[in-house]
Amino acid sequence: MSATDDEKLLARVKAAAAMILDEYLTCESGHDSALYIEELKAPRLNPHLIKKMLTVAMDKSEKDQDMAAGLISVLCVRGTLEPEDVEAGVELLLSSLKDLVIDVPKATTYTARFMAHFLEDKILPESMLASVKDLAGADVGPEVIKSIGEMLSLPLPVTQIKSKVKEIIEEFYVAGDLVEAERSLAELNSKRSGHEAVKRTIVLAMEKKNRERERASVLLSAMTRVYGSEQFFEGFIAVLRSLDDLSLDTPNAPALLANFIARAIVDDVLPPNFISFVPDRLVASERGKEVAGSVKALLEQHSSTRIMNVWGAGAKNSVEELKESVNALVEELKESVNALVEE
Repeated sequence: MSATDDEKLLARVKAAAAMILDEYLTCESGHDSALYIEELKAPRLNPHLIKKMLTVAMDKSEKDQDMAAGLISVLCVRGTLEPEDVEAGVELLLSSLKDLVIDVPKATTYTARFMAHFLEDKILPESMLASVKDLAGADVGPEVIKSIGEMLSLPLPVTQIKSKVKEIIEEFYVAGDLVEAERSLAELNSKRSGHEAVKRTIVLAMEKKNRERERASVLLSAMTRVYGSEQFFEGFIAVLRSLDDLSLDTPNAPALLANFIARAIVDDVLPPNFISFVPDRLVASERGKEVAGSVKALLEQHSSTRIMNVWGAGAKNSVEELKESVNALVEELKESVNALVEE
């Protein structure tokens, strides 16, 4: 590719970045944003795309700036962007900060806000803070670092959402009040809370017993009245991305996640072909392969009734539910026996 072609592609990526951000601020569709970026077929220019999104966001409201940072986090969850892209994009932003402050006097504050958001979402390494002064310069670098520290000491919007979601889910596991949990999540009135609620429901349940895991599956099903399919996709993908860390404390985390995915498919929370939409690099990992293989085996070898009871009939919350589960299993057994007799 010639230098002229490179320049044209970079110009196209920058123009697309502004369009993608404006579209997201209107529709809040991470899926559409991911498709637009993939259609560019320019992954090596992702850092420039990220820088452009953030500089465009500087001319918008504080809420829109938070949404812009949230979009980049969502795209990392989806696998469209990688944390390395974000780090490189922020480096580009910091390197241009001395010029940016001429047109945008609060550019240092806005940059610090973006970086604090990315640090909170763990898509930017803390080690990068050591290079801020060198990248941004001695004049504005210290100001950025100071602002990041102040922001991280206060609850950022993303931090508040995560905290509230965790509180709601933990209360649900104690009280078992499905209606209250659903109402509380709906009151957050934030799409960002969607994938966080899905992820937190699964992660917290992994540390508990089958009774709570059954409650988790029931809650995920109820959440379909609050969140759309994108939030569920992003939530389950976020758990997949965290499997290595989760497995340190919960060695059977891949098997548990496979159960949650199979149950969610049977409950119409996820589409039957969910695994086919998972980023290839996640499925290719050792634990990703384990999850994908287990989900396939569960769906191929067991009926919907058996998967509905993936946490065991004893995990049901009431005597009536327990009776229904046992009766369903008995009926399934009868059908299997009759089929063998007919053969």
